[in-house]
Amino acid sequence: MRGRGLSRLYPSMALSDIFPEWTALSLKTLGSTMRWVERYDDFRVDAVTGSVLSMHGTLPVVCHANTCLPEILGFQEMAGISFGEGLLTYRSEEEAAQKVASLTRQGYRIAYSYPPSPRILEQCELVLPVSRYDWLNDKSNVASLCDAAWLPESVQLPPERAGEMIDVLPGRAVFVKLCHPGVSGGGSDVCYCPDASARERFGNWLAGRPAHWTALRVEEEIALCDCWCVNIAVTETSERYLGAAIQLFSEPARQCGSLIDPARQPSPQSVQIALEIARRARGEGFIGVCGFDIGETVDGRSYVFDLNFRFVACTEQVLFHEALTRRIGARVSRSWGAVLSQPIERALGRLEPFVAAGRFVPFRIYARSAAEGDRTRIGGVLAGADTQEVSELATALTARVQDLI
Repeated sequence: MRGRGLSRLYPSMALSDIFPEWTALSLKTLGSTMRWVERYDDFRVDAVTGSVLSMHGTLPVVCHANTCLPEILGFQEMAGISFGEGLLTYRSEEEAAQKVASLTRQGYRIAYSYPPSPRILEQCELVLPVSRYDWLNDKSNVASLCDAAWLPESVQLPPERAGEMIDVLPGRAVFVKLCHPGVSGGGSDVCYCPDASARERFGNWLAGRPAHWTALRVEEEIALCDCWCVNIAVTETSERYLGAAIQLFSEPARQCGSLIDPARQPSPQSVQIALEIARRARGEGFIGVCGFDIGETVDGRSYVFDLNFRFVACTEQVLFHEALTRRIGARVSRSWGAVLSQPIERALGRLEPFVAAGRFVPFRIYARSAAEGDRTRIGGVLAGADTQEVSELATALTARVQDLI
């Protein structure tokens, strides 16, 4: 039952409006595939398979059973989240592969956020081949997708010249980005070097990174007013701007959340840059949602920093912001999440008052299993009148579950 007086929430665009007919979604991958995204073990991978449930529309979705248990769906129903039919659940990689194989026999092609596990790849035809996904998401190819005028000054070095990094763009603060095919995220492949001493320590940081990177991209630091993740929907025939969220950082290159404030939006120039990048990606075969990190300086100049050709952390927030703020007379939204050691039921009870009031919309929930190392995960979006109110809400929610962490 929904919170009293809360209307249902619908995304501004569902995934079934973006992908071609006879597309199904499977986000099951392996922790080993996610080596360039920090803290991704197989449990977290299973948790992420529920990240599209609120926005999938009519597309079939293969997701882990612990993302849509009856108590979870009931809790999200209270928040006004609507679920389409076609949730196909699994509890093992073999079972996920079987569900995908069944969809394949029915004529579906598979879309994904991270490359499917080998067992699943054997069973299906993909909307986007993994080789194209790897190329699009490789930082060394950003200049092929974005005009140089919108990129910070940079120098790219092959692995055998990594030691030269210490002398590149001398006297400037830089971000050193490891280039490699495929997925990245969370800043795990980016090292911030604000001064000479940080550059001297770079070798120690590099030694702790995964192997098989292909280049170093040394990029000057730009002083920004705001940095957005600009979300674009790419269909077979067009590109559409979905919206943008301001990125919140705990430290340089370490994103800790996202904020949407209608009073702070990217310029038309930044949006057009994102649409042009998406158009070029469509020419490379990409279909789906992408999120581009684009910042602006005090004088309004736009800079492109990273390209993500997959659903990103703020995609749900972007698609639902207008609906979830409008229904309670709010204006600003902010992401919030927690990883808990306790069973899901205890957390749901603690958060229910915020959900019933429409102040918190829990888009992503995963109930921990009995397996060692597994954790309960809850993520969603807060709605408030201004940035201070959503910040205070975030503090209040964290306090409610602090003893469950």
